[in-house]
Amino acid sequence: MLMCFLYFLSAATDGRFKAVLTGFWYHDAYRLGASAVFTGIPLAAIGLWSLMNMIVKLLDGVMLDGHDSRQRIVLFAAVLVVVEIMNFFPNYHMRGSHSVDTPFGAVTRDLRYTNSRDEPKSYTADEQRFVQEVRQVVPSGSLILNQPYDGSVYAWGIDDLNVYYKAWQGNWLGRPTAQSRLIMNGLASVNEDQHVCQAVKESHAQYLMLLDRTDYKPDPDDKAKVISDYAGYKKRDWQGVDAIHDGTPGFTPVLQQGVMRLYRIDSRAC
Repeated sequence: MLMCFLYFLSAATDGRFKAVLTGFWYHDAYRLGASAVFTGIPLAAIGLWSLMNMIVKLLDGVMLDGHDSRQRIVLFAAVLVVVEIMNFFPNYHMRGSHSVDTPFGAVTRDLRYTNSRDEPKSYTADEQRFVQEVRQVVPSGSLILNQPYDGSVYAWGIDDLNVYYKAWQGNWLGRPTAQSRLIMNGLASVNEDQHVCQAVKESHAQYLMLLDRTDYKPDPDDKAKVISDYAGYKKRDWQGVDAIHDGTPGFTPVLQQGVMRLYRIDSRAC
């Protein structure tokens, strides 16, 4: 009942109350839903014990003495081995049929894929090298505006770069602030819009970093969104950041590599 309550709280509400009560589970309704496995642990234990007793009763007087503790221990160990083999069995291919994914086989496959340097990543090796160059250019600890969906969301946790957006929208604690929304929606007009200009000043950010978003394509099911293999977002939410290019007033290119850029936000822009 506790997990059901917390799941409902996380999925249906926003705010500090939700953050305090559900933040320990990564502040995400999906993780709380997965917490149902905690209640499955005692049920699995009861199931194993019942299976053991059923086997003992079936074999009692035939192959073993049901009251012999040593035989019961050996039998229980054998049952555990069989259950574990079934539980952790890897993916396999049935001849003339198709591949079969098992639960732990799928986990193994996904972990190998997501951790392989040979597979595409949201935060690529080229992007990480560019971030390292950015760290050499900007003063230590400087706040850098960013578009988190281009991979820069990982720059803080992995490379200790102080980016403004350290999470995707679905993982923010509470609601985005008015300052954050002004930057997301209108940063490209910082030279003209006094509200956006004030939001940038209040953030104390002096730089903007843009990484590679070429892996994003229009969502065929929702024209308002763009998606990649890793995430998706509504274009209108980030139009102020996505619209910035080398000729945008108020932004001076400092570093560039392919489509990646580091801009200095001009102090006289507004």
